[in-house]
Amino acid sequence: MNYVNLSNRFMKRIVLLTAMAAAGMLMLVGCGSKAPEGYYILDSVTSVSDDNAADCLTAQGLDKSYLVLNGSEGYLVLMGTPEDISYKSETGVISTSFGDIPASVRGDVLTLADKNVVMQFKSSDKPAPARPAYPTPPEPEAEPEPEVIKEAEEEPEPEEQEEPVPTITEAMDDFWNGYWFGYWTVDPVESVWKDHEGYQFYVLARTGLDKEGNTEIHIWDNDYAVADVYGTNDGGNSPEYGLFISTDGVFWDGDNLSPGEWTINPADSGHADTICITGTCNYDMVPQFNYTIRLVKWGSEWTDYEDDELPGIMSWYRQQLDSGITDPLTLKLPEHY
Repeated sequence: MNYVNLSNRFMKRIVLLTAMAAAGMLMLVGCGSKAPEGYYILDSVTSVSDDNAADCLTAQGLDKSYLVLNGSEGYLVLMGTPEDISYKSETGVISTSFGDIPASVRGDVLTLADKNVVMQFKSSDKPAPARPAYPTPPEPEAEPEPEVIKEAEEEPEPEEQEEPVPTITEAMDDFWNGYWFGYWTVDPVESVWKDHEGYQFYVLARTGLDKEGNTEIHIWDNDYAVADVYGTNDGGNSPEYGLFISTDGVFWDGDNLSPGEWTINPADSGHADTICITGTCNYDMVPQFNYTIRLVKWGSEWTDYEDDELPGIMSWYRQQLDSGITDPLTLKLPEHY
C-alpha cells in the first residue's frame, strides 16, 4: 500500500459497516425530496471514490440491506445492522442518530448518496420484515477437552471444577455502562505519520457491560468509527472496576485486533473516571504508529489532570455539561480544534 495514499486516507477513511448502530452507519449527503412510506430493498450500490463500501455491501448480498418507512418512523438495515430513522416531511430528510440523510425519490426508486457511495433502493410489494436485533459477536468456540485414559489400578481423577461466575459489582456496572469524552494521540513508527505527532484527535465513546462480564467499547468522531471492540471483564483482577481483555474488534481504518491486544485496567490510568488504551496500528503486518486513547467519563470535571493533559476543546465540553447534556450520542465535536 502506497504510504502517501495512507496519509491521505487518515482524514478520509470509510465508515465501518459492521459496528454498533451508534457508531457504524454510513454518513450520507444528497438531494432530498418527499420519501413515501414502504419497504425498499437495496437494488444497486456504486462507489464514486476509492471507498470499499460498495464492495462490502455487494459481497454480503444486496437483499440483506433495506429501508422501511411507516409514516414518519422506520429503520435502515445495512449488512444486517439496523439503525432507527425518522422522516421529516417538511424538509424531505431522513434523520439518524448520526445526522440527516436527504432522500431523493424517482418513481419506485429511493436514492441515498454521498461523495463516496450512491445507494438505490427499489420499492417492494412484499411485507416489510421486522426490525432485526443488533448483531452481537460470536462467542469463541470452546476447545475440546483432551481424552484421559485411565488405567484400572489408578484412582479416579477428581471432577473438574466449573468455571467461576464473573463477579460484576455495582461499581463496575456504573463505571462501564455509560458515555465518555477524550482524545487519542499518535506516536509515529513510519515517517509518513510524523505530521500527526502530538496532535489530539477528539472523540466520543460508549461502553457497555452485562451480567456475564461481556464488554463492548465503541469510539467515534464526527465522521468515522475510530474503534469497535468486544471483550470480557470477570472482575477478578482489580477490586473496583475489573480488567477488560479484548476478544475481537476493529481499530480505525480496518486494523483487526488480535485477542488480548487491548487490556484495560482502569486502576492503572493514574486518574479518576478514566480508561487509557494503548496499541499499535499495522498495515500489511507492518507497524505504522503507536497510539494512546484517553477516555474520561462524560460529566467528569477532569480535576486531577494537569493543564497540558487536558483536551484543547475543554470549553466546548463544559458548555455541554452546563447545558444539561447527559447523552452525547448525537453531539458534534467542534470542526476546528
